[in-house]
Amino acid sequence: MSILTQDATLKGALVRLLPQGVCSAVVSKTETPASLWPAENQAIARAVPERQREFALGRTAIRQALARLHHPAVEIPMGSDRAPIWPKGIVGSLTHDQDHCIALVGHAAEFRAIGTDIEGALPLAPALLDTVCLPEEKAWLRGHSPQESALLAKRIFSAKEAAFKCQYPLTKAMFGFERIAISLDPAHGRFSATFVENTGVFAAGSTLAGYNLVIGCQILSLVFLPQERKA
Repeated sequence: MSILTQDATLKGALVRLLPQGVCSAVVSKTETPASLWPAENQAIARAVPERQREFALGRTAIRQALARLHHPAVEIPMGSDRAPIWPKGIVGSLTHDQDHCIALVGHAAEFRAIGTDIEGALPLAPALLDTVCLPEEKAWLRGHSPQESALLAKRIFSAKEAAFKCQYPLTKAMFGFERIAISLDPAHGRFSATFVENTGVFAAGSTLAGYNLVIGCQILSLVFLPQERKA
């Protein structure tokens, strides 16, 4: 059975896919967010109400995930790069779409980094294809029907977003879609992301492995980078 059909909900898919030591929380954007802590309020005070609500829902998801990791509730400030400042000893990733916020957290002693992304399962806009996809990715897409190709291109977009979020805490490198090449295995809900050039601690040719699934009307991408184990 394809991994894509084994679970029809985001929460169920995460339960199935998360490695031991990673905890998650999924918060619907229809929910009422929990109150923010002082530094969080300060960080978002000048934002428009919609952004303030999204921020609060994200912090709600993070604290729920931390609770499942048996970590006490703490303030989660926002860095100058707008990314969450995770508690000491914790790595994590946060993603939003129009319907949900998803937070993943794990112990830094077990994982170097985590990346996740959620997108609506809609075709990638044709105008974005050349921006998102490398020539070899576009060549692979041409082997599929136009309708299927457009959705697969959106899945490549999501995979690149998750891979970027995984590498960023380790490199602090900002770059475009051309830096990472995606090899997608749609039937099994997996992908590999290969660095096209040297990027911080990642040499050209280094890869990150992840999951990329269509779940209902959403695309979910996940990347986990375990700590290197000494022999």
